[in-house]
Amino acid sequence: MTNRIETVEELQRRLSGVQVAMLATQDEHGTISSCPVALQDIDQRGDPWFLVDRHGGWVAPTNCEME
Repeated sequence: MTNRIETVEELQRRLSGVQVAMLATQDEHGTISSCPVALQDIDQRGDPWFLVDRHGGWVAPTNCEME
């Protein structure tokens, strides 16, 4: 038995009902920090979408610009 997730459908099934996840980031100095995020969706490619505060210190400004 393996813990490896092979398909997007399996990822979506395993995370069904999960509301909060911990997202870990690493800064330019190698310091790892984590914070809770609200899991909103897992799209058809398997990319997770999270609800976060765009003004949070750990969110890169270039990733938060509104178009």
